[in-house]
Amino acid sequence: MAGMEGFPGSMGEPFSRGRSERYSPNSQYIEGDPRRPTVGGRRGKVGYQKESNETVGESEKYAGFGIGVTGLVAENIICHPFMILRRQCQVHVESHRYHTTPFTLLPVIINLNRWQGTSALFKGVGSSLTIKGLNLGIEDCVSKFTPWPKEINKHSSLKMIGQHLLLKGVSTALVTPFYSASLVETVQSDIASEKPGVLDVFREGVVRLVSWSDPRCGRMLPVWVLIPPQVIHNTLHYVIKTIMERIWLQVMKASHREYQRLRGAVSKDPDQSLPGLAQYQSQAAGLAGHLFADVILFPLETVLHRLHLQGTRSIIDNLDSGKEVIPILTRYEGVGDCFTTILREEGMRGLFKGFGALILQYSIHFLIIKFSSKMISQIAQVLSHPSLNLTDRKTEADLQPPGVNPIVPPGSSPKAPSGLIESSIPEDSEIYGSRSSLRDVSGTSTPRRNLDSFDVYQ
Repeated sequence: MAGMEGFPGSMGEPFSRGRSERYSPNSQYIEGDPRRPTVGGRRGKVGYQKESNETVGESEKYAGFGIGVTGLVAENIICHPFMILRRQCQVHVESHRYHTTPFTLLPVIINLNRWQGTSALFKGVGSSLTIKGLNLGIEDCVSKFTPWPKEINKHSSLKMIGQHLLLKGVSTALVTPFYSASLVETVQSDIASEKPGVLDVFREGVVRLVSWSDPRCGRMLPVWVLIPPQVIHNTLHYVIKTIMERIWLQVMKASHREYQRLRGAVSKDPDQSLPGLAQYQSQAAGLAGHLFADVILFPLETVLHRLHLQGTRSIIDNLDSGKEVIPILTRYEGVGDCFTTILREEGMRGLFKGFGALILQYSIHFLIIKFSSKMISQIAQVLSHPSLNLTDRKTEADLQPPGVNPIVPPGSSPKAPSGLIESSIPEDSEIYGSRSSLRDVSGTSTPRRNLDSFDVYQ
Protein backbone atom coordinates (compact mmCIF):
# COMPACT_ATOMS: atom_id res chain seq x y z
CA MET A 1 0.00 0.00 0.00
CA ALA A 2 1.05 3.55 -0.68
CA GLY A 3 2.63 5.26 2.26
CA MET A 4 3.20 1.98 4.15
CA GLU A 5 6.70 1.22 2.89
CA GLY A 6 8.38 1.89 6.20
CA PHE A 7 6.05 -0.29 8.30
CA PRO A 8 6.40 -3.99 8.96
CA GLY A 9 4.33 -6.24 6.77
CA SER A 10 4.37 -3.90 3.76
CA MET A 11 5.18 -4.97 0.21
CA GLY A 12 8.78 -3.84 0.42
CA GLU A 13 9.57 -5.49 3.73
CA PRO A 14 8.15 -8.72 5.19
CA PHE A 15 6.41 -8.53 8.51
CA SER A 16 8.58 -11.17 10.20
CA ARG A 17 11.83 -9.57 9.14
CA GLY A 18 10.82 -6.10 10.23
CA ARG A 19 9.66 -7.29 13.60
CA SER A 20 12.67 -9.46 14.34
CA GLU A 21 15.33 -6.99 13.27
CA ARG A 22 13.82 -3.56 13.81
CA TYR A 23 11.50 -3.85 16.75
CA SER A 24 12.87 -6.81 18.66
CA PRO A 25 15.45 -5.66 21.21
CA ASN A 26 16.80 -9.20 21.56
CA SER A 27 17.68 -9.79 17.89
CA GLN A 28 21.42 -9.76 18.65
CA TYR A 29 21.05 -12.46 21.31
CA ILE A 30 20.03 -16.11 21.14
CA GLU A 31 16.55 -16.57 22.68
CA GLY A 32 16.83 -13.10 24.20
CA ASP A 33 19.66 -14.14 26.56
CA PRO A 34 22.33 -11.43 26.74
CA ARG A 35 24.86 -14.09 27.78
CA ARG A 36 24.53 -15.76 24.34
CA PRO A 37 25.36 -13.24 21.60
CA THR A 38 24.59 -14.23 18.01
CA VAL A 39 27.78 -12.62 16.67
CA GLY A 40 30.03 -15.00 18.58
CA GLY A 41 33.11 -13.99 20.51
CA ARG A 42 34.53 -14.60 23.91
CA ARG A 43 33.67 -13.29 27.32
CA GLY A 44 36.12 -10.70 28.56
CA LYS A 45 36.41 -8.30 31.45
CA VAL A 46 34.48 -5.60 29.62
CA GLY A 47 31.80 -7.61 27.94
CA TYR A 48 31.98 -9.60 24.73
CA GLN A 49 34.96 -9.14 22.48
CA LYS A 50 34.96 -10.52 18.98
CA GLU A 51 37.97 -12.69 18.38
CA SER A 52 39.86 -12.12 15.15
CA ASN A 53 41.13 -15.15 13.25
CA GLU A 54 43.92 -13.15 11.73
CA THR A 55 45.17 -12.08 15.16
CA VAL A 56 45.05 -15.66 16.42
CA GLY A 57 46.97 -16.84 13.36
CA GLU A 58 49.65 -14.20 13.86
CA SER A 59 50.04 -15.03 17.55
CA GLU A 60 50.28 -18.75 16.76
CA LYS A 61 52.95 -18.11 14.14
CA TYR A 62 55.10 -15.92 16.37
CA ALA A 63 54.66 -18.19 19.39
CA GLY A 64 55.67 -21.23 17.36
CA PHE A 65 58.69 -19.39 15.98
CA GLY A 66 59.80 -18.35 19.45
CA ILE A 67 59.44 -21.84 20.90
CA GLY A 68 61.30 -23.33 17.92
CA VAL A 69 64.22 -20.92 18.28
CA THR A 70 64.37 -21.56 22.03
CA GLY A 71 64.51 -25.31 21.42
CA LEU A 72 67.36 -24.95 18.91
CA VAL A 73 69.37 -22.75 21.27
CA ALA A 74 68.81 -25.16 24.15
CA GLU A 75 69.81 -28.19 22.08
CA ASN A 76 72.92 -26.80 20.39
CA ILE A 77 74.26 -24.22 22.86
CA ILE A 78 72.94 -24.60 26.39
CA CYS A 79 73.15 -28.42 26.50
CA HIS A 80 76.53 -28.58 24.74
CA PRO A 81 78.57 -28.81 28.01
CA PHE A 82 76.77 -31.99 29.03
CA MET A 83 77.53 -33.57 25.66
CA ILE A 84 81.23 -32.77 26.23
CA LEU A 85 81.16 -34.38 29.69
CA ARG A 86 79.40 -37.45 28.32
CA ARG A 87 81.95 -37.95 25.55
CA GLN A 88 84.93 -37.44 27.88
CA CYS A 89 83.53 -40.05 30.26
CA GLN A 90 82.95 -42.51 27.42
CA VAL A 91 86.51 -42.35 26.07
CA HIS A 92 88.23 -42.33 29.48
CA VAL A 93 89.46 -45.90 29.71
CA GLU A 94 91.23 -45.81 33.09
CA SER A 95 88.64 -43.80 35.01
CA HIS A 96 87.66 -44.92 38.50
CA ARG A 97 84.39 -42.98 38.62
CA TYR A 98 81.91 -43.95 35.93
CA HIS A 99 79.48 -41.04 36.50
CA THR A 100 76.37 -43.08 35.81
CA THR A 101 74.35 -40.65 37.95
CA PRO A 102 74.17 -36.84 37.66
CA PHE A 103 75.16 -36.22 41.29
CA THR A 104 78.81 -37.28 40.89
CA LEU A 105 79.27 -34.84 38.00
CA LEU A 106 78.35 -31.69 39.93
CA PRO A 107 81.70 -31.33 41.82
CA VAL A 108 83.59 -32.12 38.60
CA ILE A 109 81.79 -29.31 36.77
CA ILE A 110 82.65 -26.90 39.59
CA ASN A 111 86.34 -27.87 39.46
CA LEU A 112 86.51 -27.54 35.68
CA ASN A 113 84.95 -24.10 35.83
CA ARG A 114 87.35 -23.06 38.60
CA TRP A 115 90.57 -24.29 36.95
CA GLN A 116 89.86 -23.77 33.24
CA GLY A 117 86.97 -21.32 33.07
CA THR A 118 83.59 -21.53 31.41
CA SER A 119 85.12 -21.90 27.94
CA ALA A 120 86.22 -25.45 28.85
CA LEU A 121 82.56 -26.50 28.81
CA PHE A 122 81.86 -25.00 25.37
CA LYS A 123 84.82 -26.25 23.36
CA GLY A 124 84.02 -27.64 19.94
CA VAL A 125 80.59 -26.01 19.73
CA GLY A 126 81.46 -24.48 16.35
CA SER A 127 82.57 -27.77 14.84
CA SER A 128 79.48 -29.54 16.18
CA LEU A 129 77.21 -27.02 14.47
CA THR A 130 79.29 -27.33 11.31
CA ILE A 131 78.84 -31.11 11.25
CA LYS A 132 75.07 -30.79 11.66
CA GLY A 133 74.85 -28.22 8.88
CA LEU A 134 77.11 -30.33 6.64
CA ASN A 135 74.91 -33.37 7.20
CA LEU A 136 71.78 -31.44 6.22
CA GLY A 137 73.49 -29.99 3.16
CA ILE A 138 74.67 -33.40 1.94
CA GLU A 139 71.20 -34.86 2.39
CA ASP A 140 69.69 -32.02 0.39
CA CYS A 141 72.21 -32.37 -2.45
CA VAL A 142 71.91 -36.15 -2.68
CA SER A 143 68.09 -35.99 -2.67
CA LYS A 144 68.16 -33.55 -5.60
CA PHE A 145 70.33 -35.79 -7.79
CA THR A 146 68.64 -39.07 -6.81
CA PRO A 147 65.00 -40.22 -6.54
CA TRP A 148 65.47 -40.78 -2.81
CA PRO A 149 62.92 -38.77 -0.80
CA LYS A 150 64.19 -36.37 1.81
CA GLU A 151 61.05 -36.68 3.95
CA ILE A 152 58.45 -39.38 4.44
CA ASN A 153 55.08 -39.64 6.16
CA LYS A 154 52.65 -42.33 7.25
CA HIS A 155 51.35 -42.72 3.69
CA SER A 156 54.78 -43.47 2.21
CA SER A 157 55.36 -46.91 0.68
CA LEU A 158 57.98 -49.36 1.85
CA LYS A 159 60.09 -48.53 -1.18
CA MET A 160 60.11 -44.84 -0.31
CA ILE A 161 60.97 -45.62 3.30
CA GLY A 162 63.88 -47.80 2.19
CA GLN A 163 65.15 -45.08 -0.15
CA HIS A 164 64.85 -42.53 2.61
CA LEU A 165 66.92 -44.67 4.98
CA LEU A 166 69.45 -45.18 2.18
CA LEU A 167 69.73 -41.41 1.87
CA LYS A 168 70.41 -41.15 5.61
CA GLY A 169 73.08 -43.85 5.38
CA VAL A 170 74.89 -42.23 2.45
CA SER A 171 74.96 -38.82 4.12
CA THR A 172 76.28 -40.38 7.35
CA ALA A 173 79.04 -42.19 5.45
CA LEU A 174 80.18 -38.96 3.79
CA VAL A 175 80.15 -37.03 7.07
CA THR A 176 81.92 -39.70 9.19
CA PRO A 177 85.55 -38.48 8.70
CA PHE A 178 84.54 -34.93 9.59
CA TYR A 179 82.63 -36.23 12.60
CA SER A 180 85.85 -37.84 13.84
CA ALA A 181 87.64 -34.50 13.64
CA SER A 182 84.78 -32.76 15.47
CA LEU A 183 84.84 -35.41 18.21
CA VAL A 184 88.52 -34.73 18.85
CA GLU A 185 87.83 -31.00 19.26
CA THR A 186 85.04 -31.58 21.77
CA VAL A 187 86.96 -33.94 24.11
CA GLN A 188 90.53 -32.63 24.10
CA SER A 189 91.58 -30.41 26.97
CA ASP A 190 92.10 -26.70 26.37
CA ILE A 191 95.06 -26.40 28.74
CA ALA A 192 97.01 -29.28 27.14
CA SER A 193 96.43 -28.63 23.42
CA GLU A 194 96.14 -25.79 20.97
CA LYS A 195 92.74 -24.37 20.24
CA PRO A 196 91.56 -25.48 16.79
CA GLY A 197 90.76 -23.02 14.07
CA VAL A 198 87.48 -22.58 12.25
CA LEU A 199 88.44 -24.68 9.22
CA ASP A 200 90.50 -27.31 11.06
CA VAL A 201 87.53 -29.67 11.16
CA PHE A 202 87.52 -29.81 7.34
CA ARG A 203 91.29 -30.24 7.10
CA GLU A 204 91.41 -33.02 9.67
CA GLY A 205 88.38 -34.64 8.06
CA VAL A 206 90.04 -34.76 4.66
CA VAL A 207 93.20 -36.21 6.22
CA ARG A 208 91.12 -38.87 7.93
CA LEU A 209 89.28 -39.57 4.67
CA VAL A 210 92.42 -40.29 2.62
CA SER A 211 94.07 -42.49 5.26
CA TRP A 212 93.39 -46.04 4.07
CA SER A 213 96.16 -47.79 5.98
CA ASP A 214 95.89 -51.19 7.64
CA PRO A 215 94.64 -50.86 11.25
CA ARG A 216 97.41 -53.25 12.36
CA CYS A 217 100.10 -50.82 11.16
CA GLY A 218 99.02 -47.95 13.41
CA ARG A 219 96.71 -47.06 16.22
CA MET A 220 94.46 -44.74 14.17
CA LEU A 221 91.75 -46.74 12.48
CA PRO A 222 91.06 -46.03 8.81
CA VAL A 223 87.76 -44.51 7.85
CA TRP A 224 86.53 -47.63 6.06
CA VAL A 225 86.55 -49.43 9.43
CA LEU A 226 84.52 -46.67 11.08
CA ILE A 227 81.91 -46.00 8.37
CA PRO A 228 79.85 -49.26 8.59
CA PRO A 229 79.23 -49.19 12.38
CA GLN A 230 78.66 -45.43 12.27
CA VAL A 231 76.04 -45.82 9.51
CA ILE A 232 74.32 -48.60 11.48
CA HIS A 233 74.30 -46.49 14.64
CA ASN A 234 72.90 -43.36 12.97
CA THR A 235 70.27 -45.29 11.01
CA LEU A 236 69.05 -47.13 14.10
CA HIS A 237 69.07 -43.90 16.04
CA TYR A 238 66.94 -42.21 13.38
CA VAL A 239 64.45 -45.10 13.20
CA ILE A 240 64.02 -45.35 16.98
CA LYS A 241 63.78 -41.59 17.35
CA THR A 242 61.15 -41.27 14.61
CA ILE A 243 58.96 -44.08 15.95
CA MET A 244 59.08 -42.89 19.56
CA GLU A 245 58.54 -39.28 18.50
CA ARG A 246 55.32 -40.10 16.66
CA ILE A 247 54.05 -42.31 19.48
CA TRP A 248 54.80 -39.67 22.09
CA LEU A 249 53.18 -36.97 19.98
CA GLN A 250 49.93 -38.93 19.78
CA VAL A 251 50.07 -39.57 23.53
CA MET A 252 50.48 -35.85 24.23
CA LYS A 253 47.61 -34.90 21.93
CA ALA A 254 45.33 -37.52 23.49
CA SER A 255 46.21 -36.38 27.00
CA HIS A 256 45.52 -32.76 26.05
CA ARG A 257 42.12 -33.66 24.63
CA GLU A 258 41.31 -35.60 27.80
CA TYR A 259 42.37 -32.59 29.87
CA GLN A 260 40.04 -30.37 27.85
CA ARG A 261 37.20 -32.88 28.21
CA LEU A 262 37.58 -32.95 31.99
CA ARG A 263 37.42 -29.18 32.07
CA GLY A 264 34.35 -29.24 29.84
CA ALA A 265 35.83 -27.12 27.04
CA VAL A 266 36.90 -29.31 24.13
CA SER A 267 38.00 -27.18 21.16
CA LYS A 268 37.45 -28.19 17.56
CA ASP A 269 41.15 -27.72 16.81
CA PRO A 270 43.12 -28.77 19.92
CA ASP A 271 46.40 -27.53 18.43
CA GLN A 272 45.07 -23.97 18.23
CA SER A 273 43.64 -23.77 21.73
CA LEU A 274 46.84 -22.12 23.01
CA PRO A 275 49.43 -20.16 21.02
CA GLY A 276 52.46 -22.34 20.31
CA LEU A 277 50.91 -25.55 21.61
CA ALA A 278 51.59 -27.50 18.41
CA GLN A 279 55.24 -26.40 18.36
CA TYR A 280 55.70 -27.29 22.01
CA GLN A 281 54.21 -30.74 21.48
CA SER A 282 56.51 -31.28 18.49
CA GLN A 283 59.56 -30.16 20.49
CA ALA A 284 58.68 -32.35 23.47
CA ALA A 285 57.96 -35.38 21.28
CA GLY A 286 61.25 -34.94 19.42
CA LEU A 287 63.11 -34.66 22.71
CA ALA A 288 61.49 -37.87 23.97
CA GLY A 289 62.44 -39.65 20.74
CA HIS A 290 66.08 -38.56 21.02
CA LEU A 291 66.17 -39.65 24.66
CA PHE A 292 64.88 -43.14 23.92
CA ALA A 293 67.32 -43.57 21.03
CA ASP A 294 70.31 -42.34 23.04
CA VAL A 295 69.51 -44.60 25.98
CA ILE A 296 69.09 -47.71 23.84
CA LEU A 297 72.19 -47.08 21.72
CA PHE A 298 74.40 -45.71 24.51
CA PRO A 299 76.75 -48.78 24.65
CA LEU A 300 77.27 -48.71 20.87
CA GLU A 301 77.97 -44.97 21.02
CA THR A 302 80.63 -45.57 23.70
CA VAL A 303 82.38 -48.11 21.50
CA LEU A 304 82.27 -45.86 18.42
CA HIS A 305 83.65 -42.83 20.25
CA ARG A 306 86.64 -44.85 21.48
CA LEU A 307 87.31 -46.09 17.97
CA HIS A 308 87.07 -42.58 16.50
CA LEU A 309 89.50 -41.20 19.08
CA GLN A 310 92.07 -43.99 18.90
CA GLY A 311 95.42 -42.90 17.48
CA THR A 312 94.67 -39.18 17.55
CA ARG A 313 97.04 -38.55 20.53
CA SER A 314 94.32 -36.62 22.32
CA ILE A 315 94.66 -35.40 25.90
CA ILE A 316 91.38 -35.07 27.79
CA ASP A 317 90.32 -33.79 31.18
CA ASN A 318 90.45 -36.30 34.00
CA LEU A 319 86.83 -36.32 35.17
CA ASP A 320 87.67 -38.29 38.31
CA SER A 321 88.60 -34.97 39.89
CA GLY A 322 88.31 -32.27 37.22
CA LYS A 323 91.75 -30.87 38.06
CA GLU A 324 94.05 -32.99 35.89
CA VAL A 325 94.51 -34.13 32.28
CA ILE A 326 95.19 -37.61 30.95
CA PRO A 327 96.18 -39.01 27.50
CA ILE A 328 94.10 -41.55 25.61
CA LEU A 329 96.10 -44.67 24.72
CA THR A 330 94.12 -47.60 23.29
CA ARG A 331 94.70 -50.30 20.67
CA TYR A 332 91.37 -51.74 19.54
CA GLU A 333 91.12 -53.64 16.27
CA GLY A 334 87.42 -53.06 15.62
CA VAL A 335 83.96 -52.89 17.08
CA GLY A 336 83.91 -56.47 18.37
CA ASP A 337 87.34 -56.22 19.99
CA CYS A 338 86.47 -52.92 21.66
CA PHE A 339 83.19 -54.30 23.00
CA THR A 340 84.72 -57.45 24.49
CA THR A 341 87.64 -55.49 25.95
CA ILE A 342 85.32 -53.09 27.77
CA LEU A 343 83.29 -55.95 29.21
CA ARG A 344 86.42 -57.78 30.33
CA GLU A 345 88.30 -54.85 31.89
CA GLU A 346 85.55 -52.44 32.98
CA GLY A 347 82.45 -54.59 33.27
CA MET A 348 78.95 -53.87 32.04
CA ARG A 349 78.96 -50.46 33.73
CA GLY A 350 81.88 -49.49 31.53
CA LEU A 351 79.51 -49.31 28.55
CA PHE A 352 77.43 -46.68 30.39
CA LYS A 353 80.16 -44.29 31.48
CA GLY A 354 78.84 -40.74 31.47
CA PHE A 355 75.18 -41.74 31.58
CA GLY A 356 74.61 -39.14 34.31
CA ALA A 357 75.60 -36.40 31.85
CA LEU A 358 72.93 -37.68 29.46
CA ILE A 359 70.31 -37.41 32.21
CA LEU A 360 71.41 -33.85 33.00
CA GLN A 361 71.35 -32.89 29.33
CA TYR A 362 67.78 -33.97 28.65
CA SER A 363 66.45 -32.79 32.01
CA ILE A 364 67.69 -29.24 31.45
CA HIS A 365 66.57 -29.30 27.81
CA PHE A 366 63.05 -30.31 28.81
CA LEU A 367 62.83 -27.68 31.54
CA ILE A 368 63.92 -24.97 29.11
CA ILE A 369 61.32 -25.77 26.45
CA LYS A 370 58.64 -26.30 29.11
CA PHE A 371 58.99 -22.95 30.86
CA SER A 372 59.85 -21.00 27.71
CA SER A 373 56.76 -22.32 25.94
CA LYS A 374 54.55 -21.23 28.86
CA MET A 375 56.06 -17.76 28.92
CA ILE A 376 55.87 -17.29 25.15
CA SER A 377 52.28 -18.57 25.08
CA GLN A 378 51.18 -16.12 27.76
CA ILE A 379 52.94 -13.23 26.03
CA ALA A 380 51.28 -14.15 22.72
CA GLN A 381 47.86 -14.25 24.40
CA VAL A 382 48.39 -10.80 25.90
CA LEU A 383 49.55 -9.33 22.60
CA SER A 384 46.73 -10.91 20.59
CA HIS A 385 43.99 -9.70 23.01
CA PRO A 386 45.10 -6.35 24.45
CA SER A 387 42.91 -4.83 27.17
CA LEU A 388 40.76 -1.82 26.33
CA ASN A 389 41.39 1.68 27.68
CA LEU A 390 39.55 2.97 30.71
CA THR A 391 37.65 5.45 28.52
CA ASP A 392 36.27 2.60 26.47
CA ARG A 393 34.97 0.60 29.43
CA LYS A 394 31.23 0.24 29.75
CA THR A 395 29.04 -1.03 32.49
CA GLU A 396 26.77 -4.01 32.22
CA ALA A 397 23.74 -1.74 32.05
CA ASP A 398 25.25 0.08 29.02
CA LEU A 399 25.79 -3.23 27.25
CA GLN A 400 22.14 -4.24 27.67
CA PRO A 401 19.94 -3.68 24.60
CA PRO A 402 17.01 -1.28 24.90
CA GLY A 403 13.97 -2.78 26.55
CA VAL A 404 15.83 -5.60 28.33
CA ASN A 405 16.07 -5.57 32.09
CA PRO A 406 19.40 -6.46 33.65
CA ILE A 407 19.86 -10.04 34.78
CA VAL A 408 18.83 -10.48 38.40
CA PRO A 409 19.94 -13.58 40.33
CA PRO A 410 17.19 -15.75 41.82
CA GLY A 411 16.02 -14.75 45.28
CA SER A 412 17.09 -11.10 44.98
CA SER A 413 15.27 -7.97 43.97
CA PRO A 414 16.42 -5.72 41.18
CA LYS A 415 18.37 -2.68 42.30
CA ALA A 416 17.64 0.71 40.93
CA PRO A 417 20.38 3.17 40.10
CA SER A 418 21.62 5.27 42.97
CA GLY A 419 20.43 8.51 41.37
CA LEU A 420 16.92 7.15 40.97
CA ILE A 421 16.78 6.04 44.61
CA GLU A 422 17.92 9.37 45.91
CA SER A 423 15.47 11.30 43.76
CA SER A 424 12.55 9.08 44.78
CA ILE A 425 13.00 9.58 48.55
CA PRO A 426 10.70 12.43 49.71
CA GLU A 427 11.97 15.13 51.96
CA ASP A 428 10.53 15.73 55.45
CA SER A 429 9.02 19.04 54.37
CA GLU A 430 7.09 17.25 51.67
CA ILE A 431 5.71 14.72 54.13
CA TYR A 432 4.66 17.39 56.57
CA GLY A 433 3.21 19.46 53.76
CA SER A 434 1.15 16.53 52.59
CA ARG A 435 -0.17 15.96 56.08
CA SER A 436 -1.02 19.64 56.54
CA SER A 437 -2.85 19.81 53.26
CA LEU A 438 -4.78 16.67 54.17
CA ARG A 439 -5.74 18.20 57.50
CA ASP A 440 -6.88 21.39 55.85
CA VAL A 441 -9.01 19.54 53.38
CA SER A 442 -10.64 17.41 56.06
CA GLY A 443 -11.69 20.54 57.95
CA THR A 444 -11.05 19.01 61.37
CA SER A 445 -8.85 20.32 64.14
CA THR A 446 -7.65 16.91 65.38
CA PRO A 447 -4.17 16.34 64.03
CA ARG A 448 -3.96 12.77 65.20
CA ARG A 449 -7.11 11.82 63.40
CA ASN A 450 -5.86 13.34 60.22
CA LEU A 451 -2.57 11.45 60.50
CA ASP A 452 -4.42 8.19 61.08
CA SER A 453 -6.54 8.86 58.06
CA PHE A 454 -3.38 9.53 56.06
CA ASP A 455 -1.90 6.23 57.16
CA VAL A 456 -5.01 4.34 56.24
CA TYR A 457 -5.12 6.07 52.94
CA GLN A 458 -1.59 5.14 52.31
